[in-house]
Amino acid sequence: MTNDHPSDRHEPHQDPRGGQSAIDVLGTEHDRLQALFARVSSPDEDRPAVLKELLQALANHMAMEKQVLIPILEDQIEGGSMLADRMTDEHDRVERCLTLLERRKVNSPDVPALVTDLLDITDAHISGGNSAVFPALRDALSAAELDELGAAMVSDERRRLTHSHPALPDTGPVAAVTRKVAEVVDNVRDRSADIGRTTT
Repeated sequence: MTNDHPSDRHEPHQDPRGGQSAIDVLGTEHDRLQALFARVSSPDEDRPAVLKELLQALANHMAMEKQVLIPILEDQIEGGSMLADRMTDEHDRVERCLTLLERRKVNSPDVPALVTDLLDITDAHISGGNSAVFPALRDALSAAELDELGAAMVSDERRRLTHSHPALPDTGPVAAVTRKVAEVVDNVRDRSADIGRTTT
């Protein structure tokens, strides 16, 4: 697992109205993925059930980032295109592993190696989030904008979108951003004209 220095961990921002910032949402999902990877390797767990939960959580997380996060990185973050390209490459690698695992039985001999590949990609993804993506978001977006993105990330519309095809983020309805989520992303894009500004 990744061993992040405490200063690299995400610092949750809780909206007084009950919401969460985008950074908090992403960090919480990253923590959950790491916990699922730890559980899937434990002999005390129901490994097939945990693996199923892990694969769905990974697919949903990657789909959410494609729908909500990558457009912001590409349009509103200075140097964000490089971050978006790296994230897209990680997504592609995860999706290839997910496709292979979907076709395997739980006791197939190559399943452990595929899960290890997923762990390595996910660890690199989380490390990149802590060291590059989160600081870039803090610098470019206001607290209110981060809260709006967080709301889009956990919206009922987004969850329904990813639930119908959890392991195929590029297929069917998952390939399109829902209207409500798209509106939130567009609003943040429109208001974030001063790229790279520092907010308090």
